[in-house]
Amino acid sequence: DHKLYLESFGGGGCKATLKGVDLRNINLSNANLRGADLTGVNLSDSDLKGVGLSDTDLSFSRLVSANLNGVDLTGTCLFWSDLNGADLRCADLSGSNLVSANLSNANLSKASLTEADLGSADLTGATLIGADLTGAHLTGAKYDKDTIFSIDVNPKDRGMILIYHCPL
Repeated sequence: DHKLYLESFGGGGCKATLKGVDLRNINLSNANLRGADLTGVNLSDSDLKGVGLSDTDLSFSRLVSANLNGVDLTGTCLFWSDLNGADLRCADLSGSNLVSANLSNANLSKASLTEADLGSADLTGATLIGADLTGAHLTGAKYDKDTIFSIDVNPKDRGMILIYHCPL
């Protein structure tokens, strides 16, 4: 039982494991999945507002167009996850692993990315207005002319790579 696992700080119950489960278009609002193993899960188009997802393993998962507005994702592993078009406004991604994650067209306005690792992540077309990038690792992350940063962020100084799109 995941609730007992959380309440006993891992001393009892069972950690939730939903590896590879298809949960598209599901409303999980206000569920507590903190610390769960959600590797490879498909949560595309799902409403996850208010879900506890801190310290969760979401590596290799699909969260395309998912609503993660204001969600606590501190310490979460999103390695190689697809968050294309996800709503991450005001989400807390502090200390999260977003290495090689697809965040293209995602809205990260006012999100906290403090100490997050976004190395090699795809931020093309993403909106990061007001995002807190203090201590965030951005080396090798990709952006394009459509990526919107706060005025105080210089992507080149942060080691990011500008991608040019060739017209067909």
